[in-house]
Amino acid sequence: MWHFSIPALERPTTLSAFLRQRHFSLTLRRRIKREGAILRNGMPASLGDFLAANDEITITLPTSSLPPIQGKIEIVFEDDFLLAVNKPAGLITHPLSTGPEPSLVNYALFYCQQQSPAASVHPVTRLDRNTSGLLLFAKNPRDHHYLQTHPLYKSYLALVDGLPPVQAGEIFLPIARKPGSIIERVVSAAGQTAHSSFRVLKRCADRSLLRFELHTGRTHQIRVHAAACGFPLTGDDLYGFAKAPPLPGQALHAWELRFCHPHTHEWLRLRCPLSAAWQALLK
Repeated sequence: MWHFSIPALERPTTLSAFLRQRHFSLTLRRRIKREGAILRNGMPASLGDFLAANDEITITLPTSSLPPIQGKIEIVFEDDFLLAVNKPAGLITHPLSTGPEPSLVNYALFYCQQQSPAASVHPVTRLDRNTSGLLLFAKNPRDHHYLQTHPLYKSYLALVDGLPPVQAGEIFLPIARKPGSIIERVVSAAGQTAHSSFRVLKRCADRSLLRFELHTGRTHQIRVHAAACGFPLTGDDLYGFAKAPPLPGQALHAWELRFCHPHTHEWLRLRCPLSAAWQALLK
């Protein structure tokens, strides 16, 4: 539910235009028109109505159709608008269309609905099943749209097989879906622009610990770029070699997020600790 007290307006403004100025996406405004309930000073209204100073606007949408499922979540940050959690490797982010396997979205929805039965969750970031670390949710679609249309900086820790020839570098390699596969990606001139940067944090005999920064968000971007440059992620059996115990897959951890809060407009820097399995692998 959203509630607005309309201030003095410099020019005639519809409710739709007012919501657009407050970062309500076109998709969300269409959903409000199609599914929502709009009250203006306690009376039914529409998005095309012109507003007046001191109008009181209330908008509600139906609750999520996803099933809330009780499950363990580790909270890194939470306020009235956002929820950031530490996703363990092996857990999917979104529900699958092919089966009933629970996801982090189901767990986060259950957690939020224990506080407010009408709560919803909207993933701002997403991680592969076997990638661990920070995953950010917005608690309403307006803030979800805001975060998706404003800068959000992501840093990852990655253990790789091999020794990069330079201490730091930029990777500009376009990525496309591999022909005949719905999962695997490849470097291809016909692909979408993809930009990653990395810095070596530690080297040993045959492995290196890297920090990656993502400047675009292609599927499997770090995994594809690292493999294409000759140092695939440790344990990545799709683009590199066999799985490396004690992790269930590639050694990739979403370590840090930096973004501007959609309401306070302060910059937040969130960091996510490494799991015991990661600590054991680094030793």
